[in-house]
Amino acid sequence: LDKSNRADAELDELQSSYISLRGRFDESENSRMVLSQQCSMLQTKVKESDELVQKTSSERDALSHAMDKLNKAAKGFHNNVGQLMNEKQELARECQELEKEVDSLQTTIGVTKTELKS
Repeated sequence: LDKSNRADAELDELQSSYISLRGRFDESENSRMVLSQQCSMLQTKVKESDELVQKTSSERDALSHAMDKLNKAAKGFHNNVGQLMNEKQELARECQELEKEVDSLQTTIGVTKTELKS
């Protein structure tokens, strides 16, 4: 009888331990599932972030290329303006020379007319 009581007590203790361990196992399984779901969500966010980085990088490259073109065009424009200013100065100088020649011719014509009248 004493052995039977001891065996019942050990069985009760083992069943109690099993129930406790089973509860802890279920809790850890639930935690594992929650962590697995959170990990999946984080992996999705990482993938979306990588895609955004790629898109941003492509846009940055496109902007950089456009800025290079714009800078090249601005440099060309600046050079053209400089060339036009030089040409304007040259034309102004040539106009002054022509005006001097016209004045000189008008003076010569005036002198010639005066001589012809006399």
